[in-house]
Amino acid sequence: MKSFKHIFLVGMPGSGKSTVGRLLAAELSLVFFDLDAEIISSQGKSIAEIFSEGGEELFRKIESETLINTINKETPFVMAAGGGTPCFLDGMQKMNDAGTTIYLDTPIDLLLSRTKKKQHRPLLGENHAEKLKELLKTRKDCYSKANYELQTKNLELAGKIEGILKILAD
Repeated sequence: MKSFKHIFLVGMPGSGKSTVGRLLAAELSLVFFDLDAEIISSQGKSIAEIFSEGGEELFRKIESETLINTINKETPFVMAAGGGTPCFLDGMQKMNDAGTTIYLDTPIDLLLSRTKKKQHRPLLGENHAEKLKELLKTRKDCYSKANYELQTKNLELAGKIEGILKILAD
C-alpha cells in the first residue's frame, strides 16, 4: 500500500462516510475523526443548535476551522467530512492538499432512505426529498474534485472498504 498522510471520505449526508470511515480506520490502524462529531465536541452544541443560533455562515466558519485544526495533527487519520465541507471555504482544496480524498457516490434513493428519519440535519428539514435532491445537484461538481470516486450503488459495507483499499493500493 502506498504511503499516505490523511484519508478524507466525502459525499452526501447518508452516503455512509462515518460508518465506512470507522471500519477503514480500524482496518488501516489509523485514528478516525468524524468532522461533525469534532464540531459538536469543540462547541458543546449540536449542529442544529449552531445553525439555529448563528446560521449556516457561522457553522461553515466553525467547520472550516475544525477541519484545519484536524488536518494539522501529525498522526495520519481517516476522516468522515461533513456533507458540505468540501463545498465551502475551499474545503476540498484543503483536504486534497493534506491527503487523499474519496467521494462515496451513493444513489439518491439510498440517500433518501438513510436520511429521512434523521432529525439532526438542519439543511434537510421539511420537503426532505426535494432538498436532498437539490443539495446533490449543487454539490456534485464539488465532489467531483475529489482525488477518487467510489460508486457505492451495488456495494455492501465490506465491498466499500475493499474498494477504498484497492484505491489506496494503486
